[in-house]
Amino acid sequence: LATLTGPEPIKVNQDPLGLQGRRVASSNDGGFSWSRDTQAVTSGTLEVWAKPLEDGAVAVILLNRGSSFANITVRFTDLPWQTSSDRYTVRDIWLQKDIGDFESSYTGENIETH
Repeated sequence: LATLTGPEPIKVNQDPLGLQGRRVASSNDGGFSWSRDTQAVTSGTLEVWAKPLEDGAVAVILLNRGSSFANITVRFTDLPWQTSSDRYTVRDIWLQKDIGDFESSYTGENIETH
């Protein structure tokens, strides 16, 4: 129920900019494929989805479609809407807490399956 009623996930979903998230990276057994042209990224076991928000932030989802826990890495320079920042703050909106500041990438560890 918290997934459906959490204030931060609802805020991202209802962002005034009104843009949908797009798959920006996907993995199959051969590793991740990245593309700023989101039409070129096909479904895989592990996926990175992103969408820009009105305040200039970018919402990113790490999605595990596999059958077991997995680590998923997002490279900030590959996000279509990335800004020229030296550091990026990563926040877990489900837990409502900042994870920390990162320079070029972030790896979510032990991402559950969906």
